[in-house]
This record gives sequence, structure tokens and C-alpha cells, in this order.
Amino acid sequence: MSYAQQEDDGTRYETSITNIKPTLKKYSEIDYTEPIYKIMIVGTNMENFDKVVDIIREMKLDGVSANHSNYNYFEITNEVAVKSFGIEYIRQRDNLKKEELLAFGDGENDIKMFETVGTSVAMGNANDKVKSIATYTTLSNEEDGIVHGLENVVKHLL
Repeated sequence: MSYAQQEDDGTRYETSITNIKPTLKKYSEIDYTEPIYKIMIVGTNMENFDKVVDIIREMKLDGVSANHSNYNYFEITNEVAVKSFGIEYIRQRDNLKKEELLAFGDGENDIKMFETVGTSVAMGNANDKVKSIATYTTLSNEEDGIVHGLENVVKHLL
């Protein structure tokens, strides 16, 4: 279930991408006995958004992963609910070497994933921090960057 306190530019933007419209509820009315898997903050007023992000980061909450997934998206999850844990699980289960793994990403929430694989490919729309960590950079999401990456990066690895 997805909740928001009000419909605004952020909720409309997220709905346009995911086709999931949040249930509007005051946060005090949410049943917090049900598990919460992710808190996403979508910034439309970037000055206020950056202040909120800074406050959350300064809190250094144990057991929490808090990262940008896009310049105006900030995701808060359990520290084990990250892509790198899933990749590490598959790597160990299938007895794969780090060098045999490749990942694509475009957000700061992909940095740990990049550190888990042998080859990392940043999407062209990624920020400079993500691009600087990646092994390669491909075209943007809207330019079929994964297809381009597979056609141009993977052939260099074989």
C-alpha cells in the first residue's frame, strides 16, 4: 500500500511513472503495526527537499539505508533492503565470482550495488557521483541505455 498525506506535484509525478496512486491519509491515521518497506520523499521544492535530506543524513540511523535514487527522490529503507544484498545472495547461491557480474544503475542507491559487481554501468542520466564510480557509462534511460550498454560494453568483456 502506498500512502501520502496529500496529492501534490510529487505524488502526481510518481503516479505518472508508476501508475500507482497513493491512498490519501493523515500520517496519524496509518496503521503502523503493518510493515513499512520504504519511505520515499519526492522533492518539488528543492530548497526544502535538500534541507530534509540533510537532516535525515545527519541522524545516521542504525539499520537504515537512506539514499538518492534520483536528484529529487530520496529513499529510506532497511539497510538490508538494498540491491547489493540481493546480488550478493545470488552470487553466493550460484557460486559466481564478482568479476562475472554486471549491473546498470543511475542513482546513489546503486553505488553499493556497483561495488558488489565486477563491471558497473552508469546510465547517461546518472549524476556525476554515480558516473565517477561506474566502470562504464552508457546512454540515458530514455535513449535505451541498457540496450546500448549490452551491445557495447558486454562485447568488450567477452
